[in-house]
Amino acid sequence: MRSIISLLFLGMLFSSNADAVYLRYCSNLGSTFSIGFGFCVNSNFSDVGRALGQGVFLRSCHNSSSSGVSIFYEQCINENFSRIGSALEDHVYFRYCNNLNNNEVSWGFVSCINENFDRVERELIN
Repeated sequence: MRSIISLLFLGMLFSSNADAVYLRYCSNLGSTFSIGFGFCVNSNFSDVGRALGQGVFLRSCHNSSSSGVSIFYEQCINENFSRIGSALEDHVYFRYCNNLNNNEVSWGFVSCINENFDRVERELIN
């Protein structure tokens, strides 16, 4: 009897999170902008856009700097988080992420993006 109750509980747990979005942690290897980091960020935005549904347009962000982070990339990232925040039920505000050094990708910038994605994930699960 206990095993049946356990299975029912697990089934309810998994079915309640069937629409949940699980986002990747995006790491940047080295001090220059990594293509893998950019792909990961865009993939997460794409997953969030699908979860939020029609009416929420999130841009694909591309970095034009050969070493650090361009201002246009920063703006794109922050604009997407702003759109996500507006689309969520409680109108969530996210940290503004900026790169502190023009010649390399700062740890703070990468960390800020990942913290915002963590918050998006928590908001979509609840």
